[in-house]
Amino acid sequence: MKRITASVLACLMILACTCGTAGAAFDAGTKDTSLDAGLDESAVLRSSLYISRYYAYLEPGNSSGQLKISYSVFSGRQTTAIGVSQIKIYQSNGTLVTTIYGSAYNGLLRTDGSQVHNGVYYYNAIPGATYYAVVVVYAADDYGNDCRIVTTDTIATP
Repeated sequence: MKRITASVLACLMILACTCGTAGAAFDAGTKDTSLDAGLDESAVLRSSLYISRYYAYLEPGNSSGQLKISYSVFSGRQTTAIGVSQIKIYQSNGTLVTTIYGSAYNGLLRTDGSQVHNGVYYYNAIPGATYYAVVVVYAADDYGNDCRIVTTDTIATP
């Protein structure tokens, strides 16, 4: 009986570890503005040891054809890099328009040991067209890293 119980527990532990690892690589989120809008904080997407909370969303910018990508990434630990590692912008029909890689230079990644990075990135697109974005949020320290993928709602540019 003890051997069966030990085997079952071992299988459950392996399954739990495997599911956690697979989820760490490909966890699709959705639009979540709860931190900015004062909504219920339980709606914020939660993640891993490296990423405790995050969101990203797309909205029309202030000028004609402009897209505004807002994001926030929180870590429960001091990081060597935190923010957005990649943004892919698609037309509503699924055609890839561009890929933007995050860096400290363009402001998408913060590399000063912070535990949080909030920001906005603007992209000039075609006026009146509809787009969505796939945003990869990222956090790393000296011991490892993690990322999460957020697919935004589709919006029309002004």
